[in-house]
Amino acid sequence: MSKSFASVRSYPRVLGHLDQAVKLYEQTVVLDPLRANSYVSFGQMLYVAGRYDEARAALQQALGLNPLATYAHVILGQILIAQGKPQQALAEIEKEPNEGGKLTGEVLAYHALGRKQDSNAALAVLIAKYDTFRLIKSLRCMRIAGSPTNRLNGWSVPTTSETPDCPHSTPNRCSKICTTTRDTPNF
Repeated sequence: MSKSFASVRSYPRVLGHLDQAVKLYEQTVVLDPLRANSYVSFGQMLYVAGRYDEARAALQQALGLNPLATYAHVILGQILIAQGKPQQALAEIEKEPNEGGKLTGEVLAYHALGRKQDSNAALAVLIAKYDTFRLIKSLRCMRIAGSPTNRLNGWSVPTTSETPDCPHSTPNRCSKICTTTRDTPNF
């Protein structure tokens, strides 16, 4: 798949046109049906659109092609959390081969289970080991998807003005992008 198509398929999602975005991500599967990452991206977009059963099927297809498909287990875990099954989500997330993705999933699953200390411990490791700007952006996306405030179920999430290292030229671009999506962290 060309890099230009990979970039273009994200535009409708960013602009809030989820149906169009799903169709474009589906095209990645049609163009390259043996590429596990195509199914992971498609599954992620279906999750963002709230189409959990279809997302699960796409992610299972990815794992059928590559049992180590990065982020597939985390997204499956996020689906289970959204469906009110945090214990099953944690078991799924524990299968994730990517350490950053696994830690991100653990933060969410432990929090959904009410295990605040475990959630905070996983978050501390995640912050210590990985790019904090991407972490803040991911948490901001999740915060805006679930709450109109700067808090994500007890976590304080910095706004764009509180993150001076933000590379975007317009001050509220990060927040504007995040208001139209429920992104999965991409570490």
